[in-house]
Amino acid sequence: MLIRGNSGSFLGGGRGYITPVWLLGLSRDQLSELFQSLQKAMIELKSGAKVTNASYAQGDGSKSVTFAFTSQAQLINDMNEVARALGYPVQSRTPLRPYYR
Repeated sequence: MLIRGNSGSFLGGGRGYITPVWLLGLSRDQLSELFQSLQKAMIELKSGAKVTNASYAQGDGSKSVTFAFTSQAQLINDMNEVARALGYPVQSRTPLRPYYR
């Protein structure tokens, strides 16, 4: 099922892009706030500030702390979806082709 806006164009701004279901109903302010939080998560992931798994031992036993693991590829994908929903130009990577001399 295609979801169209009032102007007849697809929601999320042109070129046949359909807004993902998880972004429907969000205002522009909410989308920009989500985009900023995704950027912040990407910076934390690249800088190593997010701990994914830590364990240590004390006298009374061993302890373990585990955070939800987020991959860089998933963050980039989510950022691209939100950017498209905001109407920002997002270019996908062009395929690599061999270059013969």
